Amino acid sequence: MQIELYGAGHFFRCPNGHSYVIGECGGAMQESTCPECGAPVGGRSHQLAAGNQVDTEYESFYQRR
Repeated sequence: MQIELYGAGHFFRCPNGHSYVIGECGGAMQESTCPECGAPVGGRSHQLAAGNQVDTEYESFYQRR
């Protein structure tokens, strides 16, 4: 995925633990729904939607590459 993002973006998890990516600067500017469970993902004005969190597992893996 890092190759596709060209080093930009960040990894997050929905309230039910499904991973997703926010590209560009990695800040939440749009809200959508998780394709796996329908929970809200993303957010507005660089604030994540309730229950969303940084996916530290993916973040740490791709920062090492």
